[in-house]
Amino acid sequence: MPRRTSAIRLALCLCLALFWLPLTVANASPSAAEISTLTPAVVLNGKAPMRELKGYIDYLLDPSQELDIAQVLRPEIAGRFRRTERAEPAFGYRADNIWLRIRVENRSDETEEWKLHLHNNFMQVIDIYVVRPSGGIDHVLSQTTASTFDTRPLPYHQLVADLRIRTGELVELFIKYRSGGHTGLQPSLESNSSFQIQSTRNASKAFLFQGVLALLILAGVLTFAVLRTVTTLTYALYLLTCSVFLLHWDGYAFQYLWPGLPVFNADASLVIGCALVIASTSYARSFLKTRREYPVVDKVLLGNILLASGLLLAGLSIDTQPLKKAMIVVACMTTVLIFAAGANAARRQFKEVRFFLVGWFGVILSAVMVSGRHLFDVDLPRELALDGMRMAIVFDALMMGLALLDRYAQDRAAQRRALQENLAITQRNLDMHGRLSRLELRYGLARDLAEQRGRRLADTTHDLRQPLHALRLTVQGLVDKGSVDPPAAGTIEQSFEYVEALVEQALDLSTLDEPAANGGEPETHAPESSGATVSLPVDEMLRNLQEMFRDDAATKGLRLRRVPCAARVAVDPLTVMRILSNLVANAVKYTDVGRILIGCRRRGERLSIEVHDTGPGLSEDEFAQAMARSVQLSNGHESASGHGLGLSIVAELTARHGIPLRHSGRPGAGTCVAIEVPVATVQESAPLLVAAGE
Repeated sequence: MPRRTSAIRLALCLCLALFWLPLTVANASPSAAEISTLTPAVVLNGKAPMRELKGYIDYLLDPSQELDIAQVLRPEIAGRFRRTERAEPAFGYRADNIWLRIRVENRSDETEEWKLHLHNNFMQVIDIYVVRPSGGIDHVLSQTTASTFDTRPLPYHQLVADLRIRTGELVELFIKYRSGGHTGLQPSLESNSSFQIQSTRNASKAFLFQGVLALLILAGVLTFAVLRTVTTLTYALYLLTCSVFLLHWDGYAFQYLWPGLPVFNADASLVIGCALVIASTSYARSFLKTRREYPVVDKVLLGNILLASGLLLAGLSIDTQPLKKAMIVVACMTTVLIFAAGANAARRQFKEVRFFLVGWFGVILSAVMVSGRHLFDVDLPRELALDGMRMAIVFDALMMGLALLDRYAQDRAAQRRALQENLAITQRNLDMHGRLSRLELRYGLARDLAEQRGRRLADTTHDLRQPLHALRLTVQGLVDKGSVDPPAAGTIEQSFEYVEALVEQALDLSTLDEPAANGGEPETHAPESSGATVSLPVDEMLRNLQEMFRDDAATKGLRLRRVPCAARVAVDPLTVMRILSNLVANAVKYTDVGRILIGCRRRGERLSIEVHDTGPGLSEDEFAQAMARSVQLSNGHESASGHGLGLSIVAELTARHGIPLRHSGRPGAGTCVAIEVPVATVQESAPLLVAAGE
């Protein structure tokens, strides 16, 4: 009597836990939203799939089963659609026709061919319509309980419809369906390529799972042939019903086992589910020896078998939809009863049933997921639930096999072979992981090269903007005046030389990058200029800068002054010109009132070339932050245009060529930025700008 009481208490506790947990989760899950008149459209970009349609689906329940697409499109009916915030709309077990509406806009220039994947193997009624902006209606899928598998447009184990949505077109998808069981439906939109990848992945998982089960079933049959024990036979039958059940749930059974029997397929879940309850209970009775060791527990398990048989017989005469729901309840209760029977046996023979208990605990977790989806409409993705059940069944099957091996010592050799197979699989996984790591490394290198080239192109483009702008303003001035004076002609010539040097430099950099593109080692620090150091008159350079930015400064009402300087410096002209033009451009851009001063100071054997402005000023931290790429100085100048590359180019050039860069100033008091270059010792004449390589 104490043993019986303990087993009953344990079973009751597990039943409460099994059904209370999904109920708690279901109460926390979101419900249907208010009536939605402007449900957002699913936007298709590129070839990326849309597998998460949460918040994009409207639904309408049709208890009369009389509405057609023409009636649904009427405003008085269309306004009755409600939005559901679930990724998988589900409405329990009901016989209504259910309408789903999804608005889809194709913004992809890459493909107009899409697939609507419903992730269900079968519906008693399923119709899919595409309503186009012109009012045209395409009926892309129609299936009933009389439709054999070969009538499907696509020979796929789940319901899939081909869609053609032209680029820029906004269409409405209407899905009408009626389920003979649970009404959950999880649509997703796939491009042809993503659908192929997903179908291959799902087929691989199913093949792996069924392959493992097939091996375990074969082992059970062979063991039965050798040992002639009922336990090994019931074990093989239990795994066989698990395999067929998941083949049916995933749709492979209708595709390969009974493709010409759609009526049977509509109610196959009831038949296979009851068979699974009977097979699992029979295996538990045989393994635990309940008939001899625990007569009371045996009677409870036998009553469970009779209950499942009664449901199966009732399906011959009454509607199967409520029976399918009852079958889910019975299946969940079965997992609890078997676990309680094992726990009761563990008090006397724990060593013999330890693997049995561990394995069956995984089945209980799977039962929690199934009951949550089907009994309490928990928003759990179908694929996740299916993968969870696969893992639970595989885990349980392995545990049951270990339990048999633990009971029969002569199977130790088979256990060693299984271990070797697992090691081989692990080795293949390790090899695959190594290959993936190498691919990721190569991908990282390729990405770094692409980013480096992008930075160079952005830098060159940025530096081309100002001289071209100055050239355009100067030419405009010449046109307005009707004549070309010598200073203006000089400005045009210098701007052309600067642009030509930058373009020549970009071409040289592209040539340097070719070895990396052809599989060679990439250049990590390609030169940014010609590197030609000449004796340059500072005053000529400052005067050219003043002429280049004079019109920009005048447009903003700023005074751009230059302090004459008789010194000459030994520098690469293009590098220094790029640095100073970016500094002056920033000063003009971020100074609203006042003036900008360009000058120089002698500091021993070096010359400090400085740019002063009366702008808002920068602290040291702000200046350091502004030198990062694509960071624009704000300081109250939201109207400043550009890409935020100026100071970053200055920072990179000064660092690469070893030119000291100094900053002084504070917020509200203007800014001074200076560079230091060596004073020339040889007074040789040289042009201000030279083409790269000359």
